[in-house]
Amino acid sequence: MILGTINVPITIQELQDISGAELTHRIIMSPELTCKNCENFLYPPIMLIGQLGNVCGFCNDPNIAEIGIRNSVIEAILQTIPVPCRYISRGCSEVMKFSEVSEHLSVCDYRNYYCPLRLFRTCNWEGNLCDLLSHCLERHPSFAICGIDGCFKLDINLSDDCNFLKLLYTENNKFLLQVKCNIQDATLQLVMYYIGSKDKASNMVYTLERNRNGNVDNLYNIAVLHESEFSKELNRDRALTIDITFAKEFLSNALLTTSLKPLSESCTCDVKRNEELIRYLKCPICNNFMKPPIFQCLAGHSLCSNCKLKSIFCPTCRVGFGTTRNYALEALSHDLHFPCLYRDQGCPIVLPGSIITIHESECLLQPYRCPFSQCAWAGTYSTIINHLRIEHGHFTAFSNQIRVRGKVHVSAQHCLIAYGQIFLMCYQRVTELQSTQWSVQLIGPRSIAKMYKFEIGLFDTTNEHRTYVRSEICRDFSCDISSPDSCVNILQKVITRFAHEDKFNYYCRIIKIPATN
Repeated sequence: MILGTINVPITIQELQDISGAELTHRIIMSPELTCKNCENFLYPPIMLIGQLGNVCGFCNDPNIAEIGIRNSVIEAILQTIPVPCRYISRGCSEVMKFSEVSEHLSVCDYRNYYCPLRLFRTCNWEGNLCDLLSHCLERHPSFAICGIDGCFKLDINLSDDCNFLKLLYTENNKFLLQVKCNIQDATLQLVMYYIGSKDKASNMVYTLERNRNGNVDNLYNIAVLHESEFSKELNRDRALTIDITFAKEFLSNALLTTSLKPLSESCTCDVKRNEELIRYLKCPICNNFMKPPIFQCLAGHSLCSNCKLKSIFCPTCRVGFGTTRNYALEALSHDLHFPCLYRDQGCPIVLPGSIITIHESECLLQPYRCPFSQCAWAGTYSTIINHLRIEHGHFTAFSNQIRVRGKVHVSAQHCLIAYGQIFLMCYQRVTELQSTQWSVQLIGPRSIAKMYKFEIGLFDTTNEHRTYVRSEICRDFSCDISSPDSCVNILQKVITRFAHEDKFNYYCRIIKIPATN
């Protein structure tokens, strides 16, 4: 059977036996409907090239247009049957009218993607969506911002005109963010585009959070656009617009630090309701959110447990405190979601009130003091190792074992950096017990400490076979190391056997405990 220039070999009997869907499938799978250049299905405009054959619109260029003619016959035939997506081999199962092909291909989840920066600089990269992030991280690393818990931190200088583009990404989603600061108009404008399914983008909004004196301001229900709407010029009509003059009133400098968080519209109301309720749980003294136990003064004003221990009178009414707790607020707090106490330091975690305290006790962005007791330094967890290297290098070993020649009556501290963790070893004489004790604490989350044990070994440098070894589980940094069950205790008379001129040799080894099923 001949349909224009489409040759579909089929007998009359077969034509009577097959369904319309099967016939359509045979037609669109015909080799005559395959582009002779890219070997994909033909899409308009279809050009017929002498000595070559039909070429699809994707392969059409000015040179082909000059030597070819438009194959309107095939295009007319294809208008009558549903056709598959060009990216069927990549997994797209969409079937559509021929006239709808161009619109679908512009938003198909399986289409080719281009580097977003091609409009601003020379970059001709083209590939799959899954490869887009890898390209940007490799070629344009400053262009990409990683989100944590779906939240993106952004610093914007409000003192100068700026116009920039960022790729925001999490494990599951990717966005484009256009930012334009116009000093003359005194406006800051932002537009966010979702990269991927157009249906998903149509159901997304984003909130812009600004921290002001411990309070978080939120602007909700700003629509996320689809990346097919992205252009070099910022869409002023669809942008989130902020008055710069108003914004600067709340800044100590010209740097606006915000958190951008995309949301599904279905959860926006819940988020707004949660934000409205937790405002009533702010402690009037420290301005942090109150979590159980929550206490109240004799007149009924509430405050957090930490401030209650430090206060004699209520800061609101100057009435004294009893032991009364506000059980109603405590019950409410269990059902609300709270930001981490160290949000201002960059922690994006938001958890129910029943478990947020556990996270805060282990949050790596909380202030850490120097492991050495005589040092007043404090900083975040990520800066401890550098501090130890610079200020306490003689007492820090970048190994899981350290050998020490100690004095019998002198206490000592050493740090060991092993298995990616920081450990503090303390050695001290306990006169009343006539013994010496060693303890090892892990600096970091307490849940990790129980994964390690330490071994203390006394040894004789003149006789390698003469040793005395004891071991114990490592404790977390908040643990009371004076407790006997936290330490290795060795009687003084045992140490005396290894001592020479009031000095003795020992080693401390950190051992990772094998995981058990």
